[in-house]
Amino acid sequence: MGLVGLLVSLAVLGMLAGVSLLALGGGGAGPAVTLPGEGGGPGGSAVSSGSGGAVALAADEAAQENLRAALDALVQTAAVDGYGSVTVADLEDSMRGVTFVSGPSTGASVLSLTTDSAAGGAVSMAALAASGTCWLTWTTATTTSFGAEPEAASCVAPALALPPAAGSPAPGHIGWQTGAFPRG
Repeated sequence: MGLVGLLVSLAVLGMLAGVSLLALGGGGAGPAVTLPGEGGGPGGSAVSSGSGGAVALAADEAAQENLRAALDALVQTAAVDGYGSVTVADLEDSMRGVTFVSGPSTGASVLSLTTDSAAGGAVSMAALAASGTCWLTWTTATTTSFGAEPEAASCVAPALALPPAAGSPAPGHIGWQTGAFPRG
């Protein structure tokens, strides 16, 4: 888990450095990156995908990787007390560099967490990517669904007792599917 996170972080940093060099030395033809707190968009940061979307893609992949790692930690934690009793504090201790909150996610490493104890328990998690997409997971002992909401106004893990209905992501609507994250 730690090595994968480190590798993803290094890949993201490398992509951001390359994009920055293109933007600075390419006569303005490359993607534009606005540092946190300097522009609009959720969480105070704005990312323009430019011609290749590399920055947005890296931001989405960082959020997705943190959610995948959190799912691994969740399985180990839920094996002890069940999915319906998992708390923010339970997962906080299991992952370095990631913060779990019961409110909205404010970034790829700040994961929103909600549990539902009905029907054996379910856990929802959400991570807001710098691209503005809210990436989500919903899991029980037997199934996992993956979701996305592009251009999310807020990124909060929803409390769901039953599996979410499959659908396509759209602004204002979470699109869910099983097996992998949908295209945001």
